[in-house]
Order: sequence, then C-alpha cells, then structure tokens
Amino acid sequence: MTIVGKSLREHFEVVNHKEAIKCVETLATGSEPITPFHVRQVHRIVLTRIDDENTGQYRTVQVRIAGSDHQTPESWEVPSAMDEWDAWL
Repeated sequence: MTIVGKSLREHFEVVNHKEAIKCVETLATGSEPITPFHVRQVHRIVLTRIDDENTGQYRTVQVRIAGSDHQTPESWEVPSAMDEWDAWL
C-alpha cells in the first residue's frame, strides 16, 4: 500500500532511502573500512525497484548537476576515481 497521490516510484524512493540510511549508519559505526564496494551497495539499495538495470553499477553516461558550476567526472573516469578514493582512504 502506498500513500494516496504518490507514485510507486516515489514510494520506493522513500523506502529505499530509509534502508540506505540504515546501511550507512551500520557502516559508520562498524570497524570495517568503507570501500567502493560499500558505495555500490548503498547505490544498489537506493535504486532497487526503481532502476534495477543500473543498481550498484558505476554510471556509463555523463551527468550534470542543475544549477551548479561543479563538473562531474566523465563516466569513463568514475572507476579510476573511485580506485583513487579507495587508495586515499
């Protein structure tokens, strides 16, 4: 059952974010180091039943942040950027 006037997608967005927050809280209080694997796991949780084809995967298209001057890395740069972040951690 969903809230009246809300789409199934909106319902899943809320439910998934609740689960993702619980996952992040568990990671934050645990002793295990956070890795790119964990980032992909959180991504998987957020997108489950919304975009199952891309859950837990690095993006393959360029994105822009509306209203921001920040430029995101090209999609082909994401895996190596995550490897660099992992090494930095």
